[in-house]
Amino acid sequence: MRKNKRKKSYYFGVFSEFFVCAYLCLRFYTILNLRYKTPSGEIDIVAKKGNHIIFVEVKARKASANIADVLSYHQKQRIKRAADIFISRNPRFVTCNASFELFAVWPFGVKRIRDAF
Repeated sequence: MRKNKRKKSYYFGVFSEFFVCAYLCLRFYTILNLRYKTPSGEIDIVAKKGNHIIFVEVKARKASANIADVLSYHQKQRIKRAADIFISRNPRFVTCNASFELFAVWPFGVKRIRDAF
């Protein structure tokens, strides 16, 4: 039973990431990477619109809770290091304005926090 619960959580997380990708595409963002992995961390979504690039962290939850406390200091640092690696590996994005966003997804809602950290 425990394994089945983990599987459901995993699939809800994957669904949430694709849902956020669709949301961003409807707002004319181009998805550059999904689940970008580096030795120092992972970025759920990297998207671009014009001269602006965003690094998105998606958190799937069962209920709408206080999402301001979802990311710890260490998680934020890992995401920032991964973003630095992405930029260094893709020098054409060096001149882009970058920001970090957080999407919290629960079964009946979505919350977007721009410039989350």
